[in-house]
Amino acid sequence: MRDNPLVWLAMFLAMVAVIAFLTIGQARAQVDGCELLWDIAIVARGMAEEGIPQATITSAMARMYSTPRPLLDEVAKVAVESKLPAGVFAYRMRAQCNGSPDPKPGTTFRST
Repeated sequence: MRDNPLVWLAMFLAMVAVIAFLTIGQARAQVDGCELLWDIAIVARGMAEEGIPQATITSAMARMYSTPRPLLDEVAKVAVESKLPAGVFAYRMRAQCNGSPDPKPGTTFRST
């Protein structure tokens, strides 16, 4: 086994695969702030659409995201106040975060 070149080749390829997997996994785990805001916004608005109270939305999101509580409170508040569908709500929040123009002139993610 020690002298078999195929065994060494298989071990080398396995190590390369593990290193590649760890590198790719770590790169995908790094999410920019606007992508994270998109995730938080769509979850918050979806929960609000189901009639879940703001305090419960904030508590649930605090368990899901390692984000400052004041940000979660604000997103939950705006999500409860909004009448937009979750996808549109999240899109508008992300557009504002990215500094993109709002898809509907004169509106903000706080619009209903």
